[in-house]
Amino acid sequence: MYRYLTQKTMKKLILLIFAIAMIGCSNYSEGYRVGTVTKFSKKGKVFKSYEGELDLGRIKSVGDSGRLVMDMWDFSIDRQAHRGEVESEVAATIDKCVESGRRCKLSYNQEMFTNWFGYRGSTSYFVYRAEVLK
Repeated sequence: MYRYLTQKTMKKLILLIFAIAMIGCSNYSEGYRVGTVTKFSKKGKVFKSYEGELDLGRIKSVGDSGRLVMDMWDFSIDRQAHRGEVESEVAATIDKCVESGRRCKLSYNQEMFTNWFGYRGSTSYFVYRAEVLK
């Protein structure tokens, strides 16, 4: 009897862990942001990934000091194939934005708990498409 309850409890525990993993390791949010890319590089010690910073064109106040700073957004280019886009094509489009100083539209997914060892990038925002705006 004790052995049966233990196996039953273990099965429930395994199912619970699997359910939490499936819910937690999924797409948290999806959208796009528009701005000017101010920093773009490929970096990493073991896993190289494209990382960038987008100036959203807003100024915000920080803390009680009233200090004004630019509203920046850090992003990574998703190394995994997503929606038919290739990492190098997205990087080339963002590079064009940087060189020309033009604004761009970056479509992204925010994913939680899927980047365990930083193999996809250093942020939780993964860009999968970039468009140069006029």
